[in-house]
Amino acid sequence: MIADISHYQGEINWAVARKNLKMCIFRASVGSNLDNKYLSYTKNCNLPFGAYHYVKAATENQAIEEAKFFYKAATQNNTQPLFFVADIEYELQTKISTKPITLAFCDTLRNLGVKKVGLYIDQGHYSYIKDSLDKFDFNFSLCLYISFLFDMYSSFEFWI
Repeated sequence: MIADISHYQGEINWAVARKNLKMCIFRASVGSNLDNKYLSYTKNCNLPFGAYHYVKAATENQAIEEAKFFYKAATQNNTQPLFFVADIEYELQTKISTKPITLAFCDTLRNLGVKKVGLYIDQGHYSYIKDSLDKFDFNFSLCLYISFLFDMYSSFEFWI
């Protein structure tokens, strides 16, 4: 199993988690902010991992700056993810802007020397970029984000 992990997961018992995981994809950053658990997770997981960035850019120029920020965030302290992923699902990315934003982000990562670039994309944005999926080494397209409320005190969220 591969887990998508960000600071929302809190403290993780890696001895237990490693028994069920083959790999992790850690959120390194979102917009112009670091994920405050990224370095801790990458240091302690002892598993192969990739890094992702939740893209909040509304223009190509912002996408270029976010890609540079993401690269620095994901590689800080000599951290070496196996791959980098753009997470495209932000509400300011429209039918007109999604494709140029996504491609500018990807191209910038490649120009920085990233060899493997992947794409997370939701159903709403998929149709805006589906003719350019070949620009990515892999994609998790048509992701559906579902929250299940099991009781009044806890909710569980799954990517399917």
